[in-house]
Amino acid sequence: MSGVLLGGGELRRIRAPWIVAGLVVGALARVVIPAGPPEKTHHVRLTIVATGKKNPAASASEVWVFGLFDADGDRLVAPTAFTRTGAWAVRDGVVVSHEHQPATLSWDGALPGAVELRLLSHPWSGVVRVESRGGTQRLDLYAPTEGVKRLRLVGGRPRAWWTQALLEGAMIVTLGALALVLLLWLASRPAKAPPAPVSRWAWAAFAVPCALVWTIYLLAFWPGAMTSDSFDQWAQIISGRFNDWHCFTHTAFLWLMTRVWMSPAPVVGAQIIALSAVTGWILARFSTLGMPRPLAWVLCGLFAVIPGTSIVLVLWKDVPHSIAVLALTMLVLDVVSSGGECLRRWSKLLLLGTVATLMALLRSNAPLAAFGTLALLVLGYRRQWRGLALTLALSVGVWWGLRQIVFPGLGVGPAAPKLTWWYAHQIAAQVAGGTPVTPEEKDVLRRMVPDRDGVLSYDPYRIDATVFDGHFRTGVLLEPGPLRRLWWTLLRRNPSVSVRHWVKASQSVWRVTHPPGMHLATIPLGRDGEGHMKTIFGGEILERIVPPALFRTGSVPVTSPMVPSLTMPVGTWLMASAVPAWSWLCWGSGLYLYVAIGGEYLRPSGRGRGPTCSCWRPCASPPSVWCSSR
Repeated sequence: MSGVLLGGGELRRIRAPWIVAGLVVGALARVVIPAGPPEKTHHVRLTIVATGKKNPAASASEVWVFGLFDADGDRLVAPTAFTRTGAWAVRDGVVVSHEHQPATLSWDGALPGAVELRLLSHPWSGVVRVESRGGTQRLDLYAPTEGVKRLRLVGGRPRAWWTQALLEGAMIVTLGALALVLLLWLASRPAKAPPAPVSRWAWAAFAVPCALVWTIYLLAFWPGAMTSDSFDQWAQIISGRFNDWHCFTHTAFLWLMTRVWMSPAPVVGAQIIALSAVTGWILARFSTLGMPRPLAWVLCGLFAVIPGTSIVLVLWKDVPHSIAVLALTMLVLDVVSSGGECLRRWSKLLLLGTVATLMALLRSNAPLAAFGTLALLVLGYRRQWRGLALTLALSVGVWWGLRQIVFPGLGVGPAAPKLTWWYAHQIAAQVAGGTPVTPEEKDVLRRMVPDRDGVLSYDPYRIDATVFDGHFRTGVLLEPGPLRRLWWTLLRRNPSVSVRHWVKASQSVWRVTHPPGMHLATIPLGRDGEGHMKTIFGGEILERIVPPALFRTGSVPVTSPMVPSLTMPVGTWLMASAVPAWSWLCWGSGLYLYVAIGGEYLRPSGRGRGPTCSCWRPCASPPSVWCSSR
């Protein structure tokens, strides 16, 4: 570090590695924060007319509009943003005209580059007229099997390659220069005094603000938040017939919390207490490790009010799972900060094993992360390998014994294999990418989507868009063999499609801002028919899946605020945070991930300085984004 900064703050000499590091950071920042000067755009007036006419072979004259999409398949303009004239309905975010035609949609705005208008084409589709800058076109949307009609619209002219290259280089150099200044400043900071002692009850003080804010959320949306997944578990509790579809461990937790009071409120209360306690414990530990007390209180306040933590109201397995992830993160940091010395205590090993086992039991895709963390500790701290290896073995044994022996013994039905969902999503990406298939492979696709001639729905950010689109035959998910072979064959035939899919699907983790088509899982929040805010949806499924003798109307939770005056302002605040312009900050993980990584690498060691920057990842990132996509 010597020779980098000299007296008076004057920059005298910058070593080549620092310049390279700055440029590398600048290039990475350009990837994860894809913002830059907009391309030249053209003003577009688009009109879509459902004419009421149809092909003689068509069964109706329906017109379904999916919206405007860019070349990467991301939706730029939702159909609900169009101005509707006449009889149009909205179904699952798609605008449809099926009666009282003609009816008109119009949109007025600027389009960067060429875009696609996408419409549904199926046996009930009619004739549509599209008026745009390129002229007027009459499209017959009829098709014997369901598909998507794509109409290319003229947009702005893209930049020349050399202009784009210059702009990219300028942005990388600018971001790199900023990163270099930050690196040099962090490297030149003086050492601080050792941290002051922290009270053993400091965790409780830090937990109080979080508990108060989240209790206000609960009072505003009493008795909590639920979706169809929550009600599926609710039906299991009412009927006494359990399965492992949503992880029986979580369903058992719901059953236990509702023994005294059949309401979501006890569950939410337990989640608030648990997350508040873990948050307080983490901030107290950071204070012990050297974090300035004012910064710890600032983080406490931010974590309490950041909208993402409102997820604590929801009856999803993701909430206790995220609390377990948070606790395991802090336990690992304890191990690292002590150089492994804390592993000499059996109490610490017991806590590590318990939290890792709980984390593995709360999600079907969590065992690798939970037990993989313990395995890495075994490799990293060889002096304590015996205790860690025993902890890992016991944790895996308890997890396996509960799932393979205890749960079946209690009559818990097994869940369908989840890996086949992943196969289906990967295959959908290949189909959407235009990978050619043989007649035999086409037969497998037809068995998956028989009424659409094997054309799978595809959204790179959501598996549900493929599996639960209303056309996919979910029974094929019970036959992993054909799907696995088809996925592997298509992957070898066109690996670039799978690579692009993996890059796009993982953007919720590594990209700071989000592409237009990505929507993060947030608290279920909307309005009922009378305009009142509600956080409970999907209760109607109880009538279908609960035996009539056990079903009672009073068993269906509904949103009934304890303090109605809080509902509208709190609900408006949470809904505003979920719009794409702010969701990356309030619900995403990318920003906090890079702050944590940067803080961990830049934190000097052995100078009495605690993990000031690395605290941001566990303390500010919303619990909803620590788990894989719902």
